[in-house]
Amino acid sequence: KPVDRGTGLGLSQIFGYVRQSGGTVTVDSAVGVGTTVSLYLPPHDGVVTADDAGLPMDEPHASRLRILVVEDDRRVLASTVDALSELGHTAIACNHPDLARAAMASGTIDLILSDVLMPGTTGPELVARLRRERPMLRSIYATGYVGDGHEAEAFGGDVVLRKPFTLASLADTIARTMAQRDTMATLVTADAA
Repeated sequence: KPVDRGTGLGLSQIFGYVRQSGGTVTVDSAVGVGTTVSLYLPPHDGVVTADDAGLPMDEPHASRLRILVVEDDRRVLASTVDALSELGHTAIACNHPDLARAAMASGTIDLILSDVLMPGTTGPELVARLRRERPMLRSIYATGYVGDGHEAEAFGGDVVLRKPFTLASLADTIARTMAQRDTMATLVTADAA
């Protein structure tokens, strides 16, 4: 691809998925010949258990949510929407932050899952604007950039999900976010009384 195109996160996302699975990646590249990326994954016995998926296999989804996904990379957006659907949630996809307000107005949104860096704004800036109308809006920020572990402090205490993420980590992050914000709502209601 041209040198001035792309974010450069594709290979790091592949590497992350493979390493989380206990595998490894090798890259062979030669000018004028091309590049070969080889993925080596450990064998699996073919039986999927609740532990493999990180989800209970025989229980229905505890809560079906309407989640607004704001992500400018169309491939990441599509895979996130697929993952949320697999978890039993309804995903409303926005490939540009300017579309988020209209999507919020189109119906109830339980949670926003936003990329951190987007054209013309950041996830935290977008959520701050949306919270002017919906102060208790729950949010998760997704990022492919590895920081120093203090991302939640930088984002006002909101939950940060590192890309690439597994289905289990996405499910866990959503559950934690919903529980955290429910606790905050209870405290705010108690303080107002």
